Amino acid sequence: MFGGDGIIAENLRHEQRKVIKYNQLVANMVNLHNVQWMSRKLKDLQDRGDPVNAEVLKALSPYRREHINRFGDYLLDLQRRVPPLDPSIDFVFKSAA
Repeated sequence: MFGGDGIIAENLRHEQRKVIKYNQLVANMVNLHNVQWMSRKLKDLQDRGDPVNAEVLKALSPYRREHINRFGDYLLDLQRRVPPLDPSIDFVFKSAA
């Protein structure tokens, strides 16, 4: 379904559930990748002195998929090291009051 027309071709309930779960998994992985990438870039901007405040953040969404080639071929390099998730990215916000 990732690159298809959105129709589940299987007529077995457990196969349909599998397709739905896999689709949700792919969507969640894309969102996680986007949140981590956006957080790193926003922290870089903040470290440079650019304002990263609620006004900037409310215009952003991790549900971006323009960078995903849904109909393309994917070559996976399983030897490539992936940067670890960084849960310590912390933003400094000034009080609104």
